[in-house]
Amino acid sequence: MALKLTLHDALLQKSISSKALVDIFLKPPAWTRLEPQSLSGNPGPGIAACISDPLWLIGRQWQMGEFHGEDCGTPVSVRLSAETQRLSALRQGDAARGNAPAALAEGATFEPEIEAEPWAPPSLRDSAEAAAALIASLEPLGWSDKATLLAACAFDVNAADIAAQRPDATWLMIARHLPDAEAAALGLEAGTPAWMAGASAEVQEAAKGWLGWYRRNVSRRSRAADSWHAERLEYRFALQAGEGGNARRLEAPRHSGGPFDWHSLDLASGAGLGVAAADAKVETHEVHVHATRLRYAGMPADRMWQFEDGLVNFGVTEVQPNDLARLAFLEFATIYGNDWLIAPIDLPRGVLARVTGVSYLTTFGETIDVAPASNQGRRGSFALFSTTGPNGIEACFVIPPNGRAALEGPAREEVVFARDETANVVWAVERSVEGADGLARDRSLEEPALPLPAKPQAGADYAWTLETLPPDYWIPMVPVPKGGAGGFFLRKGTFEKEDQARGRMLAPKPFDLFDEEVPREGVRLRRTPSLLRDEHGRLTRWIARRVTTAWGEARSRLAYDATRRE
Repeated sequence: MALKLTLHDALLQKSISSKALVDIFLKPPAWTRLEPQSLSGNPGPGIAACISDPLWLIGRQWQMGEFHGEDCGTPVSVRLSAETQRLSALRQGDAARGNAPAALAEGATFEPEIEAEPWAPPSLRDSAEAAAALIASLEPLGWSDKATLLAACAFDVNAADIAAQRPDATWLMIARHLPDAEAAALGLEAGTPAWMAGASAEVQEAAKGWLGWYRRNVSRRSRAADSWHAERLEYRFALQAGEGGNARRLEAPRHSGGPFDWHSLDLASGAGLGVAAADAKVETHEVHVHATRLRYAGMPADRMWQFEDGLVNFGVTEVQPNDLARLAFLEFATIYGNDWLIAPIDLPRGVLARVTGVSYLTTFGETIDVAPASNQGRRGSFALFSTTGPNGIEACFVIPPNGRAALEGPAREEVVFARDETANVVWAVERSVEGADGLARDRSLEEPALPLPAKPQAGADYAWTLETLPPDYWIPMVPVPKGGAGGFFLRKGTFEKEDQARGRMLAPKPFDLFDEEVPREGVRLRRTPSLLRDEHGRLTRWIARRVTTAWGEARSRLAYDATRRE
């Protein structure tokens, strides 16, 4: 015989303290399992979800407009087709520079090609380390003519490029005991130098291998153009996709540096860059996959008794009535999120891709073609993963050939463009330049030029100075009118007869910068060494430029008519 006890019976059989009663009635229970129960002991009627007035429900469906819908099957499989054209050529800079485009090898990584600087003599450290690598690769093969190499390729410590690095006693000693790698490379490129005379074929092959590594990673002498536009502090370049009459040209009007993606490029009118590439024909790709629903955290459940993920709660999102972006996001996440399917297709990297067809098979055996979304008949335009073209948005996008994320080291050079409202001038503060050791040399540690002391007359109470100048590494940017275009740009100036800039970023003469590129917060420009391993496992080194926001206005202490009491 089963005994059924209620809460009232339990209270009558055993006395309970008032504190226990508070815990029972006020504290929520900790459930370990939920089970359906019924008064009759049969849960069947509750699970059946019977209704008493089906006609009323049909009327409500008619009022809500549900009879206007169409019965359709659930997608089972999806067929996709796409066309790709390989990115086959690159032009450095914009069209106004007139740089000749160059062909790109298949599988090439673009970051070094876009960001690498034009050739300049390597630093003393880079040249000395490369020469040490040459000697270390030749001596184990029986080569023993180091003295001849050192005499033929000695460092010229009085050269302008080495003297600008201000080498100390340590690096001067290194320069006397190691050859100049640049001179050694030029000798190998000219023929068989004296220090390679009589060398075995194995030694000569090792020297050629070192030369290829040196020109690829240390001193790319063949590189004469670059994509950097100093007047705008950005990179500009163009790419060619495909070949012949089907070639397309893509322009990057403003690229801030780092890995570029599809949104950095725009389709231009006309054909490509005029570079022949027989291996860049249009390729067709097709795939037939199962239709998989899109899933994300907090997605609404599509079954009656299924609980949503409690870690994401879109219902508690703080949003205002005028916050249209959040409202649209919440509507998509809570209402239309389960209407999306995933149909992946594998495409090669480094191509211009276009999806040419999408169709799916339903559970009713119907094959339905999906047409691309159109913006016709409504104002504005919106599209996902589309590229802007000369006639509007086109249904194609670029799959960039980026490799693994590049490693970046400490900046070798740093310049801050800052506004000085007190002096009403923009300064190019050359905080550091590359030294002989290949590292950043702080220019604030340089010995400042001593100002000429004022010589007042005997018995004068004050000494007067015409002007007090900032340090040499504070370089003024003089405003110059643009002419008929209106406005002005900033040009590098100097307080002395010679240029006070010592680094590479401010080396061009003239160095011009548009005034609107320097906000009130200032701009920080750095030369950063980068390292990347391509798909073949080869390491590539280059120097990139990075632009970030500075830390506010500057004060140069530039003053005129300064007086001091004697």
